[in-house]
Amino acid sequence: MNLNEMRQELAKIAKELRDTNKENMSKEELENWNKRKKDYDEMKVKIEEAEKAEKERLEREKFLDGENNYLESRQSDPVKPPIFTEVKSEYKRQFRTLGEQLKCIRTASIPGNQIDQRLSVVEKEVREREMRASGMNEGIGSEGAFALEPDFAGRIFETAVETGQILSRVNMLPVNGSGVKWMDVDESSVATTVYGGVIAYWAAEAGTVTASKPKLAKKSMDLEKLMAIAYATDELEEDTAFISSWYNESFAVAVDRQAEIAIVNGSGAGVPLGILKAPCLVTVNKESGQTADTIIYDNVLKMWARMPGMKRRNAVWLVNPDAETQLSKMAMTIGTGGVPVYLPAGGLSVDGYSNLFGRPVIPTDCCQALGDKGDIILCDLNDYMMIRKAGNDGGMKFDVSMHVQFLYAENTYRIIFRCNGMPKKSTTTTIKNSSNVRGSFITLQAR
Repeated sequence: MNLNEMRQELAKIAKELRDTNKENMSKEELENWNKRKKDYDEMKVKIEEAEKAEKERLEREKFLDGENNYLESRQSDPVKPPIFTEVKSEYKRQFRTLGEQLKCIRTASIPGNQIDQRLSVVEKEVREREMRASGMNEGIGSEGAFALEPDFAGRIFETAVETGQILSRVNMLPVNGSGVKWMDVDESSVATTVYGGVIAYWAAEAGTVTASKPKLAKKSMDLEKLMAIAYATDELEEDTAFISSWYNESFAVAVDRQAEIAIVNGSGAGVPLGILKAPCLVTVNKESGQTADTIIYDNVLKMWARMPGMKRRNAVWLVNPDAETQLSKMAMTIGTGGVPVYLPAGGLSVDGYSNLFGRPVIPTDCCQALGDKGDIILCDLNDYMMIRKAGNDGGMKFDVSMHVQFLYAENTYRIIFRCNGMPKKSTTTTIKNSSNVRGSFITLQAR
């Protein structure tokens, strides 16, 4: 129920209460009246919360797309939370669209032309947000580059997260500085203790127990730079609507793709630490005599058994697209026959994904080639922590300069996304009465 519907319902209940004569009510009628009065009070609280959320949403969503309809499309869902957190500012948008600002930048970059003062306002705002290198002069492209409005960069970040099959599922956290430090639980076994050392006892009356405490470890993560560069000719920039939508989409896809590749495969040196390189990765052995480049039912059954029960609700399967043919052939043997265990996308599946053990199967070339370790991964991506620079620009710095490719009549576009990531846990976990380690990230041994 949206805000307008809630207001209509409130007015309907209020009319019912006003039109009801409370005199000479029966006990049943009085109970019904009191119930409707309670419904009225609860609906009023919901409306107040929705109106507050609506106000905050409108403050965040100041930017429009090339057709000036982005804000209107979001107003149909007034309580939808934003993906990024805005930094409070008195700054007001200077340009209606990305394409409009790009035309002003191109005009200002031509010797002898006057610089639009709105570019200076944007440059000042970006520098005040500590998104620019020191020493650059305001509004002078030859001193470095013109900064684009933060909202345009924020739109790119939001699009990348919303469309990313992996990026949209990780635990994304904004940070204000150049990185983050925290204390985490140092736990590799829950067989006898939890949180690295806490023990609970059944104690006799007047008895005592041994004191216990959690074991903690210091962790830190610094923001890294993910950078993309593109060029556009002067002629192309004449079409402002096209350039606005094209570069919003192209940079979003580029950021999403590189970020997701790093989440799965990153080395941790100057890039996020990927799932396949993390020490918390659980690797399930292949079956004895298993044919090369195959995935069989026993493989996925044992992978599923290594996922802690509490993590299965959010788990997904990441698979190399070539592995889908292997999944389609899998069946659970029963007597001399068998039943399929893989449910292709259709009426019984959710979100357009095929299902395996009731969880979505996401094909992605971020996974390794069929037969290699990492061609299939079972994971709870909520246990992968990704940090990005805080701000309503989504941690992105978006610059344009005509000077890099001046001789070719091309403008250079550069976007820098400040981010980093790593799994939350540093080790696998051992449970009571089992020698098999478990974790939130599980893959299959090379075959």
